[in-house]
Amino acid sequence: MRAASYDKSGRRRPRKGMAPARWQARHTQLLLLFVARLVQSVMRMAMGPLVVYVCGDLECGPEARGSLLSAFALGYLVTQIPGGYASDLLGSRAVVAGAVVAAGLLTFLGGGAADVRALWYLQVAMGAAQGPLFPTSVAHLARWLPRDERALASTVLDAGITAGSLVVLPFSGRLAAALGWRAVLRCYGLGAAAFGGWWWAAAVGDPEQSETIGADELALLRASAPAAPSNPRKTKANYGALLAAPALWAIFLSHAAFNFGTYFLTSWQPTYYKRALGVAPEHAAWAFACPPAANLAVKVFVNPALEALLRRRGASTLACRRTFTGVGFLGTALALAPLAVAGAPTFGLATACWTLALAFISLHPSGFKANYMDAASRDAAGFVSGVGNTVGSAASLVSPLAVDFVLRTRESWPLVFAIVGAASLAAAALFATTSTATPVDAPKADRGA
Repeated sequence: MRAASYDKSGRRRPRKGMAPARWQARHTQLLLLFVARLVQSVMRMAMGPLVVYVCGDLECGPEARGSLLSAFALGYLVTQIPGGYASDLLGSRAVVAGAVVAAGLLTFLGGGAADVRALWYLQVAMGAAQGPLFPTSVAHLARWLPRDERALASTVLDAGITAGSLVVLPFSGRLAAALGWRAVLRCYGLGAAAFGGWWWAAAVGDPEQSETIGADELALLRASAPAAPSNPRKTKANYGALLAAPALWAIFLSHAAFNFGTYFLTSWQPTYYKRALGVAPEHAAWAFACPPAANLAVKVFVNPALEALLRRRGASTLACRRTFTGVGFLGTALALAPLAVAGAPTFGLATACWTLALAFISLHPSGFKANYMDAASRDAAGFVSGVGNTVGSAASLVSPLAVDFVLRTRESWPLVFAIVGAASLAAAALFATTSTATPVDAPKADRGA
């Protein structure tokens, strides 16, 4: 391979003719992050369908179910900000590789847990290992994407989460019934560790260092954002001012409402079907597949088409972000409303409501999630998204504990659905009135770029 050359400013000189007309270097990076989200999702969501079998095998107290389902979030929230800060300083390649491999090994070890306490600790550690993945992904894409591709790319990443759901939710119960929950965790862990090797071999943290990027593509990325500093350690960001910006808190709290509802819908569905409908997880595989399938279909077919329609009608970036976020939250609340008032829901009604709720949730990658890359400069994207995902992870931690508390004290599934709907409506109102598409920390000369 011919060595890359650099100009006087330290930027790599792009090679002519290296990028194909359609598939370009940034698409390879996006594909890698798609698979990273898929692998992350499989490990993260595995405990939802498996907890039924874990508690059937190990001694589970009355609070063990909620505790196991919240363990991941407890670890996950404490490494978001350090992980995002590390990605800003050190680059994304090593951070993602280390996080994925460590999480895979901890998932594998979970298959050998001797009791619920040991499994809980391993779930916490696995969550901590995965913590840097979200902010590092945002920081990675902030360097690789022009402004008008961010919503689609954010949707692609979330499609990776949904694809992971399609693996883990419908099939984990059947696999656990056939092979045991321990074997399932070991398989998922080995798969994640294997992906870490692929990432290390193919990922490039900065397009300026890519050996395969073409001249036109590198010129496009250079025009979209200022070049990365030659020494990222010297970059000075006013983190206090960032954390004081209301527009960023509109993203953070929207993320919290999103995680609160999504974590409930993806983690508690097997338990709801078992306890409220009397249907065992292995007998409801198609019902568990419908919500993530609808979620994925909306991401693939609706999100790009809706944004294209809005752009053709002259909608600004901010208007697009607010539309996706507002419709997503409002639709989720309306979809869950029948379950909040139904005294004895049927299997069909529950599945329809669950499916519609996750379909509307799939609009958010083109809404507040893409707004992470709009509202902060790329050199602060890792830190900002780390803070936001920490707030979201706190909601993920609270969600199963709150659900478990309501069920133990009030024995009311409708109240749970009402709480999720109310949080969604509050987030829709906040984002519609407070969000921005202008980097809050960018110099005035760079704003609107």
